[in-house]
Amino acid sequence: MKKRLKFILVLLLSISLLSISLLAGCSSGNTDKHGKNNANEIKQDPKAVADIERVIEGFGSVLQKVSLQGPAEEVKKSIQENYSAYVSPDLLERWIADPLKALGRLTSSPWPDRIEIKNVERLADEAYKVEGEIIEITSAEKENEVAAKKPVTFVLENIEGKWLIITAKADDPVEK
Repeated sequence: MKKRLKFILVLLLSISLLSISLLAGCSSGNTDKHGKNNANEIKQDPKAVADIERVIEGFGSVLQKVSLQGPAEEVKKSIQENYSAYVSPDLLERWIADPLKALGRLTSSPWPDRIEIKNVERLADEAYKVEGEIIEITSAEKENEVAAKKPVTFVLENIEGKWLIITAKADDPVEK
């Protein structure tokens, strides 16, 4: 009887440990920077991912050029000139109509310096989600130091052969 009870306890313990390790593997995200999902094996298009990363990095490089404060016509012109290569015509129109919903520079300091990409995930054949952080700096920061990080999520679509941002949502900054 003791032998049978010991066997049952060992069996239950083994099943429990196996269940825990399987759950940990499924809930850990299992995605890398490029959104490769080991659990579901979502197939990414490496060329699309590279193109999308270039769009996000390019967009991040012009964020500081777009001051969202100032005369309305100047703000709208700046959004048009700096963002039209990176965002869809629909999103561009929405931001021009309501510039405070756009991403850009709100204050003289800190200002957005770049976007660091954390994850790229394929949503559909012609749509990807990008998660990253807008890196904000000040003139007092030393080279490569960060004043704040603002989490940001983009959705990009391939529109007429070109990857463009169709949505952009930034969260509150996280101070360093």
